[in-house]
Amino acid sequence: CRFTLHNNPEEKNTTLVPVAWDALVVIVHPDNPVSDLTLDQVRAIYDGGIANWRDLGGRDAPIHLLARAGKVSGVGRTLRELVFADYDKEFPAAEQLPSTGPLEKAVETDANAIGVTGISSARKRNVKILTLEGKDPSYDNIVSGDYLLYRPLYLGYKRDGRHVAQVKDFIQFIHGAEGQAVLRANGTVPYLEGIHLVRKKMDQAKAARERGL
Repeated sequence: CRFTLHNNPEEKNTTLVPVAWDALVVIVHPDNPVSDLTLDQVRAIYDGGIANWRDLGGRDAPIHLLARAGKVSGVGRTLRELVFADYDKEFPAAEQLPSTGPLEKAVETDANAIGVTGISSARKRNVKILTLEGKDPSYDNIVSGDYLLYRPLYLGYKRDGRHVAQVKDFIQFIHGAEGQAVLRANGTVPYLEGIHLVRKKMDQAKAARERGL
């Protein structure tokens, strides 16, 4: 399964190869007593309807919502799709960060912060990963679709690039047994093992649209 990009002149001759499914996780400071959120609570936080941790069973303190700047990052786009069905949704963030790394670092040092990131990078940080609807972002919960926030991960390459042969060799490695084991060890699901998530992701986006009506 491959996708070819045509819309942007800079993307000419670019191919995207889906390689894995990555859980999106809600992260907070390790000292935060909140451990689980419902999808409706996540929606309310990112809508501005819940602004104090006490409304989630936590301390009486303001929620510092952190978000990525812009709307084209994989995390932000997926969150907008699956929770709001609105790619132009504005978040009432206390701070907007340029990339995932600074967002995760900010959560490590801010006791009242909350943000969303990919599980593979979150596991390398000193943050608390919340369960969602009582489900943790384990391999089994991601591949079954019981964990509700996930996105496909792609490798992109130029078909006329200088190193295209090496890139194709690497893609072949990823789709092999050793590469698949590496993906699983880093908390992601090999793409073909979760191919049914394509349909489930569409159903979740539809449900998000219906919630917004």
